[in-house]
Amino acid sequence: MPSLSACGTGTSRAASGGGKRGGKSVVVRDSGGPFGEALQKAVYTPFTQETGISVQVVNLQGTQMLAQIKQGRPQFDLINNSMKELVKYANQDGLEKLDLDRIKSLKSAKIPDNQITEHAVAHSFYGQCMAYRTDAFGGRKPESWADFWDTKAFKGSRSMCNPDADLPELEFALLADGVPMDKLYPLDVDRAFKVLTRLRSDIKKFWDSGPLPGVLLSRQEVTMSTIWHGRLADLTKQNAPVAAKLNGAGSWSCRTSSAPWCAPTAGSSCSATRAW
Repeated sequence: MPSLSACGTGTSRAASGGGKRGGKSVVVRDSGGPFGEALQKAVYTPFTQETGISVQVVNLQGTQMLAQIKQGRPQFDLINNSMKELVKYANQDGLEKLDLDRIKSLKSAKIPDNQITEHAVAHSFYGQCMAYRTDAFGGRKPESWADFWDTKAFKGSRSMCNPDADLPELEFALLADGVPMDKLYPLDVDRAFKVLTRLRSDIKKFWDSGPLPGVLLSRQEVTMSTIWHGRLADLTKQNAPVAAKLNGAGSWSCRTSSAPWCAPTAGSSCSATRAW
């Protein structure tokens, strides 16, 4: 993965203990859960082994991070979040600009050009999909987003994403309303919100954190929910009666987004962050 070369304006943190880089540490914000565990194994541990710089992890919501950045006291040096969130921070002068020439592995990583900005570099994609309780519909399975909207045939409450957690799920609404997959973009935003409004009374809760869809499904508070696919995989490992609908019936059922790295303004750990 690429090395991030941007950093804040403060001095490097000093952690207790030894290390090849003088016991420095870097604080990374990620979303936790299975994705955070994967980052620990694939990124954080190898980084510490290579540099001697320890990685501390915090899990903060987007609004919390932006508030800390605006106050000039972010409790993190690097951010792992959706590109949508990082565009919002950049528009409010909340991110350091990257010196892309100093990112040695940028070209060899073959990252798509549209996933590299002056403030952030994407490193992975994640999927957002439909999840449902397998014991809720008498053996029937939802086959499309139209079924997600059909609360008469597939009874029970629903849960969908709060914009504080991710992009509004406009694609799912348009697919439910019969828009062909190859005609989806550019999005008809007005039509999508009208379709979302039709389902509003059946929404038990708009989820604003990764674990919440799984909690609602496990407690049988809802029979279907949108969910980040990694969180669903964690549920199935626990033998919860849930499954995902990823494709089929002529309907695209999973939305992908990118997860980039970036650094907040007024952060610390300048030298440690450069090593990233």
